[in-house]
Amino acid sequence: MYKTFTLLSFCLLLSIQASPLHAQSRTQIRKAYKDLVTATKEADLDTFVEASALVLKDKASRSLPAVAEAFGKIVDRSKDLDPGDYFKFHSDVAKNIGKAITPKEVPYLKNYRKKMKHPLGRMILLEAANFSKAWDIDKAALEALEDKGAIVVKRSLFYLRNLEKLSVLEAIMERYLEVEKKGKSYKGADWDRTRLAFQDALTRLLKVRLNAALDYQSYLEFRKHRPDLFNPKQKKDGISKLSLFGAEVTGKNLTFIIDISGSMMATDPVKKGKNSKRGGTTVGDPRKDPKYIDSRRRINRARKELVKVVKNLPDDVRFNIIPYSTEVSPWKKSLTKADSKNKKAAIQFIEGLKAEGVTFTDEALEIAFSDLSVDTVFLITDGAPTHQGGRSSVRPSDADAIITYIHKRMQVLNFLRGVRVFTLGFPEAEEEFLKKLSKDHSGNYTPIE
Repeated sequence: MYKTFTLLSFCLLLSIQASPLHAQSRTQIRKAYKDLVTATKEADLDTFVEASALVLKDKASRSLPAVAEAFGKIVDRSKDLDPGDYFKFHSDVAKNIGKAITPKEVPYLKNYRKKMKHPLGRMILLEAANFSKAWDIDKAALEALEDKGAIVVKRSLFYLRNLEKLSVLEAIMERYLEVEKKGKSYKGADWDRTRLAFQDALTRLLKVRLNAALDYQSYLEFRKHRPDLFNPKQKKDGISKLSLFGAEVTGKNLTFIIDISGSMMATDPVKKGKNSKRGGTTVGDPRKDPKYIDSRRRINRARKELVKVVKNLPDDVRFNIIPYSTEVSPWKKSLTKADSKNKKAAIQFIEGLKAEGVTFTDEALEIAFSDLSVDTVFLITDGAPTHQGGRSSVRPSDADAIITYIHKRMQVLNFLRGVRVFTLGFPEAEEEFLKKLSKDHSGNYTPIE
């Protein structure tokens, strides 16, 4: 520990000696360097932000990597940091570094990042490019794609996933194949989530979801010179082994959030014809048979579909179920292995769910994201988020405020994590809310008929 901070202090003092600033400024910056080291040791975030801003005004080339490395160390000392506090801290430091980057430092930043031991230090330099006028974020993200740290690669994909350029697509494909080929070198939950990030980036760019890296490679080789590469006329999704109301179920650590508010007692009629835009299967005209009517109740349909999915979950998957209405009552405190014993218990839990109360969607998402191991969330609902409720034909008065809150809070809760959120809505669901929620978090929206 002592040697680590002695080295950091030495680098910082070298920066001071190289500074062209006058004596008073050098004295202030020397104090800022010391404050930075102390703040890092004591995990004092506010002091760190203030000290880093002053240190980076030095413009010395060594101050950039020094602050970035210190950032990684202070985050390590702040394991219990609230997601909102971390989101703000991360953004503040990235802005400070971004403002300090000048054109003359850009050629060296790639080398800086390669030499850094701490992956969070390398990542904050990538984030800084997003706030820099001198460093192009697209180029920085392409460079970061080659990083050895999962969190850096995953963040680079966040910036590259909307760049519809063949060169970018080929770079993502090449790196994805390398990660898959050298699987033993890329172990752990972080790399598993990064593999999902590769799939989602390629899906977003190519408008097709396939099952594996080799499938994407074959698809790209066949179509890469076609003018409709990024806008195919026909979408050809890969075959799904398991689906929830038609939504493909993928991922290794799954949370199913199910709305069990009173409106889920509603009965949905079946529309005639084969051209229904909503997910589901047309089975015929509604009848007066009570059993048939009961089978079309939303709560019963949701229970039946969830039971089917749970029965067929692979053994290497971990999962949880979070039903919510006025209260949120998870099946388990954390994700559980999908073995036969747990599947049987989960099915009993699902079959016992009853619909009553209102729709506390915000609290359900909060609890789902409290499990840091989750990589994929499926949200099934039929109404607007609300703490007040109301008549079925009237939008709850608090819905808009809660929807706005959820979008902002999800930006914080899912920051740097890359959890995918798939949304599924029965009739009367807030589709615009569900579409945005899934789009913002690498998922898809599926309407249920």
